[in-house]
Amino acid sequence: MTRGYVALSDGRIGTEDQKEVITIVSVRLPDGSDDPAHEWGVYDDPDDGEREAIALAVRLGILVADERASADDDEFMAGYRDGGDPNAPEPSANRSHAYRHSFEVKRAELRGAPIPAAFSRAAAAEASRKDAAQRYQTTSNVLPFIRPKKPRP
Repeated sequence: MTRGYVALSDGRIGTEDQKEVITIVSVRLPDGSDDPAHEWGVYDDPDDGEREAIALAVRLGILVADERASADDDEFMAGYRDGGDPNAPEPSANRSHAYRHSFEVKRAELRGAPIPAAFSRAAAAEASRKDAAQRYQTTSNVLPFIRPKKPRP
C-alpha cells in the first residue's frame, strides 16, 4: 500500500427530516482519495470511531487526520463572505479548497445563477477531502494519535 493516512470524517444518515451525525473511519491515499483496499468503518459514537482510527493507524503504521466538519467550517464561511464583496479579488492557489469553493458559490448567487445544491454539496465534500490531504502532506492538523477518553473511576 502507498503510505496514506487514516481519516476521521463526519457523515449523516437518515431521512431529510431526521439526520443523524455519524463518524466515518477510512484509509486515504496521499492524494486524499479512499484506498479501495480498506473498507470504511461507521460509528454512532465518535469515541468508538476515534479508538478504531487509532487501532487502524497503529496496525498500518500511518497517521490519523481529523477531517471532521470543524476543520473547514471557518474557511467555508470566510470564502462565502468574501465572495459577496464585489471588490474582493478572485482567490489564488494559496487559499484552501473550502474557501475557493464557497467564494465561487457566493459569486454564482450574485450572478443570478446559483449552483444546484446537490452539485454544491458534492463539490464541498471534495474540497474538504482535498484540504485534508493537503494538511496531511504539510503535517499540520495531522495527529500521530488521538488521546483516548480517560477511563471512568
